[in-house]
Amino acid sequence: MENLYKILGIGKGASQEGIKKAYRKKVKELHPDKGGNAIKFQEVQFAYDLLSNKEKREIYDSTGSIEEAQSGIDKLGIDCLARLVKEEFDKKDNKDLLIASVLIDVHNEIKRRIMELENKIKYEEEREKSFQTLRKRIKTKRKKQKNVIREVIDGEINYCREGAIKLKQNIKIYKKALQCLDYYEHDFLNLTIEKVVEKGLSIRLQEYQI
Repeated sequence: MENLYKILGIGKGASQEGIKKAYRKKVKELHPDKGGNAIKFQEVQFAYDLLSNKEKREIYDSTGSIEEAQSGIDKLGIDCLARLVKEEFDKKDNKDLLIASVLIDVHNEIKRRIMELENKIKYEEEREKSFQTLRKRIKTKRKKQKNVIREVIDGEINYCREGAIKLKQNIKIYKKALQCLDYYEHDFLNLTIEKVVEKGLSIRLQEYQI
């Protein structure tokens, strides 16, 4: 299936109201009862259903994947946790395969990655502000002259914005992974992973189904 925004005939920055208007226009044009293309009509409905859902739209915008957008943030968070746990298992020798050690390391790694992403977001936002300031200062001597430099700057501004959106989406996934990880409790002190890390304890954990 082609780009969902293209199916509705709108840009990626369209508002929810813009999406709704484009959808209504398209369904009128393509409705099978009025001689429209049934397949394209279904594609328009599908595109609208996904893009009108804020969470799914955010995932689609950041990944470009319809499959991941349909799965939702919960599944992405669980998949992320599973991948990180597998990575920690691969790093450790048999003598180091203590579930407490593995999960605490995963917890700390997720926290580290979230902090790293937050710093990148700050960088992208500051970079966008710099380009916005520069944009105001770039003018042509002739009013009708095409402002090529401003167009380049506009491209950089959009790049910064899209980059920040993707980074924020990744943070949501990591936070969901942390939430899933916290479903594991200590077998007798009833401590979550978060509390285990805070107390610096290296103890055996009781697993609970996610």
